[in-house]
Amino acid sequence: MIYLDYAASTPPSAEVMESFLKVSNEYYANNGAVHKLGSDAHSLYIKAKEQIARFLKVEIDELFFTSGATEANNMAIKGFALKYQSRGKHLITTMMEHPSVYEAFKQLEEYFGFEVTYLTPDENGLITADHVEAAIKKDTILVSVMHVNNEIGSINDVYSIGEMLKQHRKIAFHVDLTQSIGKIDFSVKKMNIDMASISSHKIYGLKGSGLLYKKSSIELLPLFSGGKQQGGLRAGTFSTAACVATAKAVRIALQTQQENYQYVLKLHQFVKEKLQTMDKLTINTPEDNYSPYILNFSVKNIKPETFLRAMSEDGIYLSTKSACSKTRNIRSRVIASITDDEEVISTPIRISFSHHIKLHELEQIVNKLEKNIMKLRGI
Repeated sequence: MIYLDYAASTPPSAEVMESFLKVSNEYYANNGAVHKLGSDAHSLYIKAKEQIARFLKVEIDELFFTSGATEANNMAIKGFALKYQSRGKHLITTMMEHPSVYEAFKQLEEYFGFEVTYLTPDENGLITADHVEAAIKKDTILVSVMHVNNEIGSINDVYSIGEMLKQHRKIAFHVDLTQSIGKIDFSVKKMNIDMASISSHKIYGLKGSGLLYKKSSIELLPLFSGGKQQGGLRAGTFSTAACVATAKAVRIALQTQQENYQYVLKLHQFVKEKLQTMDKLTINTPEDNYSPYILNFSVKNIKPETFLRAMSEDGIYLSTKSACSKTRNIRSRVIASITDDEEVISTPIRISFSHHIKLHELEQIVNKLEKNIMKLRGI
């Protein structure tokens, strides 16, 4: 079995699981309780935040644990828009965003009367500072642009966007860092980000855990009503064990990032060179400014679900687009924003790499790819 869907989810590492189980078994008390067991659990929660804050170079009170990037995205986007709507009701995002961002803006537009501008990327799948600046209006209050696209791997220059937004003090900047952390270098402070979202299960952590970074100067309308956990922003008893496991996943991911990047780049380049020799195959990942962890291509005249089924029968697991998208609709909104070729748009295949993949497995992968393409074309 060869798994090539790491952009959708990763297996939790042994170190992460060890941390989670130990804390679950020994520090199971409610971390809001006043007795010693509760205080011990709370101390571990604080230590987890301190560790993540140190690695991300942010302040401890700027981090909030969530159930994942989907919740973090919703907390940031809806929480900010609803809190500051008296300043203006115009928002800016892109056609390339993950569904948890895109649909959050759609909901604000449809049910709360906000006006949303959805930016179209250039032919390389990139959003520039010029794109964003041209869309700004007098009542713009929020911009949300992802760093690394989860489908085609293009890397937006959020540094330039953040620098440009310094001229517009009332506009907050949110960035989805889900496909960045542990893979692509970034600096929250240098990006001039006001809010950012991270998921643990993309970096060999646990599903159901993630992070929201929020500048202390930013206020959000809480989406959950209840207790005063996490500064009153996210009510409800949270898992101390999940917090500790997330901190472990972040630490390992960032400490091994450079070594893993160079290795994965070799994997990406090898497979891409092989794909470029195949007939009626379009590579959707750009030539420059891309993450080597993602390689997206379209195979004309073959239904993606049929191709994925054939590959699965050979023990190789790929995907089409975001696992959070509607599975019955293979047509990619992201690819539709960079091309009008309907056959390319409706036949995307995504390979997402990991340092766990062995070099000797790549020949097998490429051979199976070519074999199934020819077989399904009746050659």
